[in-house]
Formats: sequence, structure tokens, C-alpha cells
Amino acid sequence: MPGTKTRAASAIWAPIKARRRPPNFKSHPNLKSGLIKYLTINELRGQKLLIRELPFRKRQAFEDECEFRIIFESTKDKKLKLDIDVPLTYIDRVTLSPWLHPSLYTRVKKTLRSIEGCDDLKIVRSTLVGNEEWKNFGDSAKA
Repeated sequence: MPGTKTRAASAIWAPIKARRRPPNFKSHPNLKSGLIKYLTINELRGQKLLIRELPFRKRQAFEDECEFRIIFESTKDKKLKLDIDVPLTYIDRVTLSPWLHPSLYTRVKKTLRSIEGCDDLKIVRSTLVGNEEWKNFGDSAKA
């Protein structure tokens, strides 16, 4: 979310199928991975989320995704890219950030589809941040 603590640095992510969890990614000290916990707005009311929990929380409306997520975290180590081998069989779709400029969407989608084995890959744009109350929970997360 622009201007908030929960803003993601990357513009593209591919949810990993939780039912076919890939090998452990702890070989890199800055990689964090885990299953997503899906919550309703009612479940969040009265709770204080921690910033470290935010990458692994989503609205219950997305529960059917059964997502396993891998993220890179560092306050010192700046990376332009980080190669992580994940077999394509683990990826159902690629979701583009809602902050990706609309004029880039078509080009990014075309580039991803040009990768061998990705020509039929579902590529969508995230609607995760479309709920104002959900955004407020992220803004109020504590360290």
C-alpha cells in the first residue's frame, strides 16, 4: 500500500501451491516462507498484528488459493533480483501488484508468457488492497 508499512517492494508474485509445498528455502538467511493465514475483518477487530505477520495474512475471501509464500526480507541487503528455483508445476498463476502502472501490465504479461512453459499461465492483477478497512489493519501493525 503506497505510503504504508505493508508496501511490497516487488511488482510480481506467484503463489506457491500449499498442497505441493516446495523444498525448504531456509538456505538463504533472508528468505522467510510459510502458509498464508486467511482472516475475516471481524477476526482482525481487536487484534494487534505484528509487522512480521503481514506478508502471511490475507482476507478470507482469498482462502481458496491455499497459498504458500516465499519472501525476501532485509534492512541492509538491497537486491535487484534474487533467483529462487521453483518448478513451474508449483505455480498456478502469477499476480501483478495493484501498484504496477497500468501501461506496464500488458508488457509484463507478454514478457512472462514468452518464458518457456508459461504461454498458458494465468496472469492477473491483485485486488487484495481493495478493502479500506483491511488496509487500515496493515497500517496499524506493530513491530
